[in-house]
Amino acid sequence: MHNTKLLVWILILVGVLGGAVAAVLYLTQHELPPSTERVVGAAARGNEPGELAEPAGVAVDPSGNSYVVDTGNQRIQRFDAEGKLIDVWGGPGADQGQFREPLRIEVAPDSTLWVADTGNDRLQHFDSRGGFLGELGSLGSQPGQFAGPIGMAFENSGGLWVADTRNNRLQLFGPQGNVLKILEKADQVPFVEPWGVAVDNMGNIYVANTGAHQILKLTPDGELLKKWGLPGKGEGEFRHPTDVLVTSDGSILVVDSGNNRIQKFTQQGDFLAEWGQTGTSPGQFQKPQQIAEGPVDRILVADSGNHRIQVLRIRRPSQLFAPSPEALPKRPEVPLPQEIPTVQVTPAAEGEPTEEAGPSGEGSPAPSPAGSPLPGTSPSPTEASPSPEDSPTPSEHGVIPAPEAATPEPSPEPSAAKF
Repeated sequence: MHNTKLLVWILILVGVLGGAVAAVLYLTQHELPPSTERVVGAAARGNEPGELAEPAGVAVDPSGNSYVVDTGNQRIQRFDAEGKLIDVWGGPGADQGQFREPLRIEVAPDSTLWVADTGNDRLQHFDSRGGFLGELGSLGSQPGQFAGPIGMAFENSGGLWVADTRNNRLQLFGPQGNVLKILEKADQVPFVEPWGVAVDNMGNIYVANTGAHQILKLTPDGELLKKWGLPGKGEGEFRHPTDVLVTSDGSILVVDSGNNRIQKFTQQGDFLAEWGQTGTSPGQFQKPQQIAEGPVDRILVADSGNHRIQVLRIRRPSQLFAPSPEALPKRPEVPLPQEIPTVQVTPAAEGEPTEEAGPSGEGSPAPSPAGSPLPGTSPSPTEASPSPEDSPTPSEHGVIPAPEAATPEPSPEPSAAKF
C-alpha cells in the first residue's frame, strides 16, 4: 500500500515537472506580447503643456528623450526618459517654427530634428531644444518639392529618404540638401500614397505603401526585393499601414493603423506576431501612427486617437525567469553643431533620365490621381478599403488639408538646410 501511494506521488510530480518544462519550452520559442510601461499624455485630449491632441509622430534621441508631434495642437513637445515634460515649441501657421498638420519627426545622426510639416508641404529642421535651423521643400512636383510629405528615414551614409505622399514617390536628399534620387515605383509596383519609410543596416528600403495596403522592400537602388500584404484583418494583412520600423535586432514592425495593431515580421516578410486591438486600455490603440525604438527593449507608439504615447516594453522569454533590469544611466547628449548653413536644392540636370511610374503589375492597385485625399479619406471603389471612420488620418476634421492649387508661374527654388 505504501509503495502504491509513493508511486502515485512520483507520477504526480513527474506530470507537474513535465508540464513546467513544456511551458518553459513554449515560452522560449514563441513571441510574448509587450507590456505597457507608461503613457505620455493626459487621459483625454488637451492643449496644456504635457497634454496631447491626436499625436501623430514620435522619435527618441540617444539620451532617451522623446519628441512628440502634437498634431492637433500644431506643436512639438519634448519629454525626458521618465515622461516628464522638458520643452514645448511651435504653433499654427506657415512661418519658421510654425506648423500646419505636422505628422512625423526623425532624429538625425547629429541629434538634430527633422519634422514633416505636412500641411505646409515642407520639412523643418531644429536643434534638440526647438531652435530653428532651416527648411527643405515647397509645394510642387519638381525635384526637391513636396505634396504632403510624411515619412522620413536616414540611410547609413547620412542621406534622408522622404515619403512624398501626394506625389506618390520617394525622394533621397544628400547631406547638403540636394536631391540624389527619386523613386516612383519598384519595378512594376507603383507607390500609392506611401506614408512610411525605413532603412536597414544594409541600406535596403522598406516602404509602407499605404494606399495599396502593403509593405515593399527595395534595394538601395530601388529594385523590388519583396512585397507583402493585402487588404484585410488576418496575419500579414493590412488596413492603411502608416509606418514601418527596422528595430535594432533586425525585426520589421508595421503600424497597421486601420486594424489598430502592430504587426511584426522578419526582413523577408514572414509573420511573427501582432500586438494590440481597438480600445483605450493599456496595449490597445485608436488609429496608431508613428512607431519609434527607445532604449533597452522599449517601443514608443503614437496612439493618435487616444491622445497619448504608449511606451511598450518588449518582453523576452528569459525575462520571465529573471528580475527586471534596473534603469540604465542616461547618456550625455551629443553636442549640437554651432551653425548649419542654408543651401539651395540642386534639381536634376536637364535631359537626365528619370524613372517614370509605369503601369501597375498584375493585381496591383493603380496609383491615386493627383490631388486625391490621403489614405482612408476617400478610398477607391475598387479597393477593399475601410470606411473613413477607420482611416489613419489624425486630423479632427478627418482629412489633411489639401495643398493649394499651384499657379502657372514657375515655382521658386526650394530652400534647403544642410544636415
